[in-house]
Order: sequence, then structure tokens, then C-alpha cells
Amino acid sequence: MLDELRVYKGRKHLGPIDKAVIRSIKGKIEFAKSMILQGLIEELQSLENLLEKDDLHDYERKVYIMALKVKEEELNEFLGIPNDRKNKNDKLLEM
Repeated sequence: MLDELRVYKGRKHLGPIDKAVIRSIKGKIEFAKSMILQGLIEELQSLENLLEKDDLHDYERKVYIMALKVKEEELNEFLGIPNDRKNKNDKLLEM
């Protein structure tokens, strides 16, 4: 989708139709980003709900914790947040 915007690069004047197309493309990109973010958050919440269960074996808990760490890293990478594990408000259990 970003390649479509290159057509307008370097032009001195953009008409109203050009601007409408650009806004439409940017809107589609932002909508896709929000859908990806929503999916990541839902996956994190489902893993956190699984970790709250009391009847988990140790190996199941470790697998869920590892999966949660991976999903948190994906979310932080998507948001552009450095994941240095120095945040005191982090709710993830330490192994």
C-alpha cells in the first residue's frame, strides 16, 4: 500500500482527489494496524487467563509463561517499546 503513495512524491500540487486517495490509503493502513494490535492484545489476555487457572501442571505453566513472553515481545516490537524487563509494573511472572 505504501508504494501507491510514491506516485505523489515530489509533486508540487495535490488536488482534492489526490488528497482523498492518500487519506484513504493511510486510513486503511491505520485500520490494519489497529486490527493487528487488537489480535495481539486478545492473545495476551487469553494466555494470562490460562495462567490464572489453579489446576495447571508445572510444565504447562512454564509453556504458557514462555508463550506470554514471546507475545509480549511481539507487542513491544509492534509498538516500538524497548523490552528491557526493568519495568516494575510488569505483571509477568518471573521464572
